[in-house]
Amino acid sequence: FGCGAGWVGIEACLHQGAQHLRFFDPSPEMVRISTENAQAAGIADASGATGFGEAPPFPREGEDAYDLVLSSGVLSFARDRGEWYEGLASTVAPGGTLILGDLNLRSLGMRRRRAKRPILPIRELAAVTPDQARDAMGALGFRHAATSGYQLTDPVPQLLHLDASRLHGALSHPLSWCNRLASTIDRGLGAPFTPLFDSWVMRFVRDA
Repeated sequence: FGCGAGWVGIEACLHQGAQHLRFFDPSPEMVRISTENAQAAGIADASGATGFGEAPPFPREGEDAYDLVLSSGVLSFARDRGEWYEGLASTVAPGGTLILGDLNLRSLGMRRRRAKRPILPIRELAAVTPDQARDAMGALGFRHAATSGYQLTDPVPQLLHLDASRLHGALSHPLSWCNRLASTIDRGLGAPFTPLFDSWVMRFVRDA
């Protein structure tokens, strides 16, 4: 749900052994790149379209809604948040699972940057808290199942950049492992460490 280069959906398919993937993005170029990436990953049935979250192009007329819908880092781009939530809800089948994640404005790294920069990207100004997103989806018939942070804040993003630009990926696996372990611990304890992550992610189940 807002695919970018497609990696969230592709990784989910590979993890689950799934071969059916639908994706959309406002950018035709991102849809093209996602299609190529999905094909390169060996996903047999991958199809994309251009569109906005307020009026998603999937499911098409006559098609069923989806058992699993993922949206990562898109909510803060929404033009009309209420319509966006409704569009998101329309793609999830009764009893289906929704994974929703976005920026965490309360992270230590975000707060440090805001203290230094008087002008913020519009995306940060439009971001919502996990509680706000949880309440909005609850009003649309979604039961909250779990919350955790993901992407550790300072200095992990800086280390990732250093690794990619100068160390040729030597730290990619250790840093990825640290992020995954931290998210697992946070989720298991009920998400008490929100300020330590630059993003949040929640899992919902739609009422049958």
